[in-house]
Amino acid sequence: MATAPALAGTTGRYFHIGAEIRSPAVSYDVEFQRRIWEMTAAHIARVGVWK
Repeated sequence: MATAPALAGTTGRYFHIGAEIRSPAVSYDVEFQRRIWEMTAAHIARVGVWK
């Protein structure tokens, strides 16, 4: 599908077995996104990835 001419210019879409689907509900959960961001930032601070 990545090279299908019919999908040229298609971005930000999800597909399953060739059919376009909506991304999982959790991907729309802003509070979950905030928590994941905070957890990731805390982990990076601990392990020093961005030093």
